[in-house]
Amino acid sequence: MRKALIATVLIGTLGGGVFFSGCGSNPMSSAVSSVTESADSKSASLAPYIKAVSWFNNWSFTFNYATAPDLADMRAGKHPSNLNLPSYDRLQEELKEATGGGSSSFDSVDSSTKEVLDILEKLVPLSEKMQAYYSSAQYKVDGYAEWDKYVQEYLPLYDKFDAAYGKLDQATSQASYQISEEKIQAAKAAGHENEATFREMYLVASEIVETFDRGDNATVQSNLQKLQTLNNNFNPKTDNDNSGDVKSFKESMNSFIGNVRTYLSGDRKDSEDIIRTYNRMIDEMNDVNPNTLD
Repeated sequence: MRKALIATVLIGTLGGGVFFSGCGSNPMSSAVSSVTESADSKSASLAPYIKAVSWFNNWSFTFNYATAPDLADMRAGKHPSNLNLPSYDRLQEELKEATGGGSSSFDSVDSSTKEVLDILEKLVPLSEKMQAYYSSAQYKVDGYAEWDKYVQEYLPLYDKFDAAYGKLDQATSQASYQISEEKIQAAKAAGHENEATFREMYLVASEIVETFDRGDNATVQSNLQKLQTLNNNFNPKTDNDNSGDVKSFKESMNSFIGNVRTYLSGDRKDSEDIIRTYNRMIDEMNDVNPNTLD
């Protein structure tokens, strides 16, 4: 299970509303509002970067069945029967749009984004030439002579991209977690226990997926118990327009917990199903407004 193929970041709930408490006469209320406004500001700056990384992670996971064999063929000196390359041009477009809106508020995200974009400046035109070569069946004319040159240029660039993108993926995840932690503390200080629980479930579920990546089943089991407890204690208001979204989220969370438990029991060997249910749960989370939960 590759971390780079998992959508670990939360867009909607990261930026879900600023908590306002009173008129600022209470020092605690003022402090809570200040912390949350700061987190919201960072959320807004980070959101376009999260959007770009989440999109590419989901795309990569969905089409890995096609791109991975072609990459393996290239490394083995074989010629793919059909060429399937990652959507580098769309990622470049998404990241340029993100940087065009300003800094992410996190140095690690900004620097890793620049590194990825610098590599994409070479990788995008090269991949377009490779796609055109296969589309036009030029290999029937030159016996793959030009193709072999493309591959010699592509593989080192791909390896650089893979390493750089891994750093960007990790940086956006860590930034996302940091903001979530700030919002959890602010929600608890404000007495918004359901909001705090909701945000904490995101962190624990994400930690479960990342721990799977390390093969640490003991820690997965421990976190699964913690997640189940949080899920049991999650008792949000349902008399509002958010009730349908909350119901969908709870159903997806139950599916995720159930799939992790089944995998740990040895009844299922396909860990990719855990990624699918995690990503679906994240999608449902993004539809929930945390400010309506208490």
